[in-house]
This record gives sequence, C-alpha cells and structure tokens, in this order.
Amino acid sequence: MRDTKFLLNDQNPAVKPGEDFYEFTVGGWLKKTSIPDDYSRWGSFEILIEENFKKLKELLDNPMQVSGLDDEALAKKIATFYQQGMNEKAIEEHGLAPLQPYLQKIRSMTSPNDFVTVVAEMNKIGVHPLFSFMSTPDARNSKWVIGGLGQGGLGLFERNYYLDKKNEEILKKYRQHIEKMFGLIGEEDAVVKAEIVLKIEIELARASRVKEELRDPVKNYNKMQRRQLVDLAPEFHWQKFFLEAGADNLVDIDVGQPEFFSAMGDLVGSIPMSEWRTYFVWHLLIGTADLLSKKLVDEKFDFYGRIVSGQPKIKDRLKRVIIMMDHHIGEAIGKLFVKKYFPPPSKQRAEELVQNLIVTMGERIDNLAWMSAETKKEARKKLSAITIKIGYPSKWIDYSNWKTGENYLATALLARRFEWQREMDKINKPVDPTEWLMSPQTVNAYFEPLKNEIVFPAGILQPPFFYDDADDALNYGGIGTVIGHEITHGFDDQGRQYDAEGNLRDWWTLEDGERFNVSAENFVKQYAESSPLPGLKLNGEFTLGENIADLGGLCVALAAFRKVADDKKIDGLTSEQRFFISYAQTEKCHIRDERLKMQILTDPHSPGKYRVNIPLSNMDEFFAAFKISEKEGMFRDKNDRVNIW
Repeated sequence: MRDTKFLLNDQNPAVKPGEDFYEFTVGGWLKKTSIPDDYSRWGSFEILIEENFKKLKELLDNPMQVSGLDDEALAKKIATFYQQGMNEKAIEEHGLAPLQPYLQKIRSMTSPNDFVTVVAEMNKIGVHPLFSFMSTPDARNSKWVIGGLGQGGLGLFERNYYLDKKNEEILKKYRQHIEKMFGLIGEEDAVVKAEIVLKIEIELARASRVKEELRDPVKNYNKMQRRQLVDLAPEFHWQKFFLEAGADNLVDIDVGQPEFFSAMGDLVGSIPMSEWRTYFVWHLLIGTADLLSKKLVDEKFDFYGRIVSGQPKIKDRLKRVIIMMDHHIGEAIGKLFVKKYFPPPSKQRAEELVQNLIVTMGERIDNLAWMSAETKKEARKKLSAITIKIGYPSKWIDYSNWKTGENYLATALLARRFEWQREMDKINKPVDPTEWLMSPQTVNAYFEPLKNEIVFPAGILQPPFFYDDADDALNYGGIGTVIGHEITHGFDDQGRQYDAEGNLRDWWTLEDGERFNVSAENFVKQYAESSPLPGLKLNGEFTLGENIADLGGLCVALAAFRKVADDKKIDGLTSEQRFFISYAQTEKCHIRDERLKMQILTDPHSPGKYRVNIPLSNMDEFFAAFKISEKEGMFRDKNDRVNIW
C-alpha cells in the first residue's frame, strides 16, 4: 500500500479545516513550493504534465524501440517530425522561406474569389481567420455529421478583451505586439498595419456573442442548408469556400451565431482588400510563429506568455516540440505512450471505478426529492446509455496518408492538412462512435453531450489522480471525483438539455426544470460573491456547468466510496477525511496574477481554491467528517446549501 503521509506534509496545521479547507489541506505545499519560471500556474495537473514530458521524451528519442509497436512507418514519421522540431539550427537557416508561398498567396489577393480561396487555404493549414468551420454531429440528429460554423477571427481570447475598458492596457500591448511581429518579417508601415488588424478585430468582437450566451446550446443551434448562407452573408462566396475547403458534399450546416455571420458579411463587403491582406498576414503569423525562427517564437511568447499569462520564461525547445507534436499527431504519439505506460491492470481498475460511480449516480437519481418520476425515468435512460472510454481508442487514427515535409513547418502543416481532410471527410456521413477528441497522453477528461460519452485518457490515470497501489480514499477522492465530474456534466445546466441519444431535446417536466434552475441560480450567486483578485469577481453564470459538475462529482464519488470504505484510520485520518483531502490535493495550484485574471475572463473552470471550498461548503458529509461547527468560516446554513445531484 502506498504511503499516504504526503497528505499530512502538504497541510497547514495552523488553519482549521472548517475555516479554509483548501489552505488547511495544501497550505504547507503552497508555502514551500514556487512556480517554475516556464509555467504560469503550477499544481497537480502541471506536475503530472511535467512527468509526462519525461516519458514522452524517452519515447520520442527512439520511437522504433517501443515494445509491441507494429507500425514501423509511423514510428519513422514520428521520429522525423521530432528531429526536425529539435533542429533549431535548420529552422533558423530556413527563416521565413517555408512560409513564403502562403504569404505570397495573401499578398496577391485582389478579388472576392481570391479572398475566399485564401480563407479556405488558411483553414486547411490550421489557421482560422474570420470564423471557425468544422464537422459536427447534428445536435437534433446526433448520429449524423453536418458542417458547423462558429464566430471567430480574434487574436485575443474573448470579445471583452477588445470592448471592456478594464482591458485597455492589454489591448494596447497587443497592438504593440502586432507591430513588432510585422516588423520582424520586414513589413513596411507596421504601425499602420497593426491599427488595421485591431480595427477589423474590434468589429468582429462587436459582432460576437458574449461568452455566457455561447453556453446556451439551443440558442447556438441554427441549422440551415448551405444555400441559406448566401442570404445571410452574400458578400462571402460560400459555394466557392466549401468547394475549395474540401466540403463540397456539404448539405446542412449549423450556423452557431447567425448575427455574427451577417455582420461579418457586411465587413467583407465594406473593408478594402488591402486591409484584409494585412489581417490575413497577421493571422497566418500567429498561427505559425511557433514553428518558425527564434525571433518570432520569442516575440509571440513575450506577449501571450509573459504579458498575458505572467510566465517569466519560455518552455525549452523539447517541451515546445512535444506540445506541438501532441497537438498535430496526438494519437500517433498516444500509440507509443499506452504501449509503455498504461498496462491492462490500470485500465481494468479504472473501469471498475467508473462502473461503481455510474451505479451510484443512478441510485442518487432514484432518491432525488425534487425530481418527478417522469423525469427520473428519462434521466436513468440517459445515464444507462452513457458510453465509457478509458485509456485509449479502440480504433486508432490511420496516419498512413500523412506525409512528412522538408522542414519543421512543412511537416506540421502537412499534419494540419491531413487532419483538416479527415474532418471534411466526416461530413454528410454517420458519426464514428469510436472517435476520441483527446490524445491518450492528455492530462484531462471530458464529457461529449452529442455522443453522451465520458472519456478518460491514460494521461490522467496516474498519480495524484489515480494509483494502482493506493488506499481507496485516494482514488475515489482523486480520479473518482473526476469521473463523477464528467458523469455530472451530462446533467449540468448545458448537458441536461441533451437526451440519451445525444440529441438536443427537452426531456424534463416544466416543474422539474424550474426547480433545477432555482438551485442553479443559487449556485451562481455563491460563486459571484468571491473575488480572487481585487475588483475582479468570479463569473458564476459562465462557470456554472463546471461548478455543478464539481459538486455533483464530489457527491457521487463519496457515495460510491462509502460502498467500499472501511473504518480504519491512517495517519490519524478517517477514510472520509482522507477522501476529502485527496480531492483538495488534485486542485492544489499556485497561479500568477496575470494567468488568474485570464482564467477568470476566459475559462469556465473556477480557480482551484474555489473548486474546493465552495462545493464542500454545500455538503453535509464534509461538515460531519471534520466536525465543523456553525461558528467556522466554511459553515453554510442548511437552507443556503445547494444539492442538485
């Protein structure tokens, strides 16, 4: 059995668990740990990511030697990509030469047809000016793939970076960054061109929906036939775009934000072609800079890494190459990773945990006092239909058509073209139920509402989330709460709107929906009361789905744990105390102020401290486990506690 004394070593004994459980649990670790210079935050996720870097380096140094890998051709391609990425000298010698064909295509753009050709070509190489276009299951017919269009075209993360006066300083530095990048590639009038880019992006931001509205799946489902796009935005030659993008078989398309595309069409018709050329060059630059010379890499990091995220130092080349390869050919590397680092016993134990939590969630649904029998029947139906994916795909992506190029940029862009074509080939066909949206080595998990599936990559099925040889309290408090979190996403404020088949359908009685919304609104208010930074409160509406999943995940995991827990104490801690401490351990995190601000503005997850303290302050079991009195800071009156799932 693994030693669990680290649960005590990370604590701050000067703080009582009922005053601030996060500080009590990990306060000692926070005091003795600093954020590495090449990170903007440092916690359980980043520690595991750092361990994975070491494992992936070992694999990439000699992919042909991985035991059991039966695809020598793929191993050679992986080796070529890796070696090109690590060859900084060759990258410097190539300079901008690998990018010149794309720059030339933009600079020679003079007509509306040229305009559309450039947009299509940029999409093929993973650069998405103006909007995002993808394949997607039809939200009302989830077994069938259609096209999907979404608002986009911004170099910053979210519309409020452009429109909220609180972000004026960041916007000013963004403009300066654009100037510098243009200067580094020899563009004349860099100051003027930066203003042009900013002018266009501000207009696109004005046309964009706010992030809270983007969470409404009904409002963002607007299926139409592609000929209807001509009426919506006639200035953009849609038929030519789909033909050149490789999606000429497209029939139906979900236009997420129609008003954005109408406004975009107006901009296409009113902004001079010379200004669009400047805008496209900029988006090509930020979409490829990480693959080019050091001066461009460093300048991009200086803004997005140092200024926006507060990260003092860029990651070394090895880590950056691994991140790039994972982004481009994640499943190819995943084949290597699971062969060596995810043995069958790990998969089996994870499957047992998931099944226990699924059963427990069903029992909790049966016992809900606020839900009617009619809605419970539908909820049970959805729960029983959830597909569970653990570790790695049952069918791997076939990379035989992916070719490597003459240099790092060329190889990466060929990988992007390969992935683009793979996406386009899905359109107007049945959904592939075996497909994954994350690579096996990813330290994360997800729920996909359109497929009604929960997915747990091998990357997260490692300590501190999952142990082969640990006390059950650690696993249920760790990976168990992650599993419960993803299950609960099927029933959060967004996920609850999809049925057992993954279709966007209201399966609730009116009364049950109203009761759910009352509890959800109370939860919004709890988070909105917190200010992680002076003058900056949490956005309880934007983070609602993740917050519901945090609380639901804790409740389901604890109930499942109680089925296997014993009464023995370890290091003076009861089994349930160890469970709660294990959960808090997974959320321990140092974060720089700049990154914290960016998280609050753009990330639907609440910061770690609030993911621990606020859900626990709604749990009777937590108060009982630590004998917390009503005089202590975390105590919440019973009438104010939220318990949805």
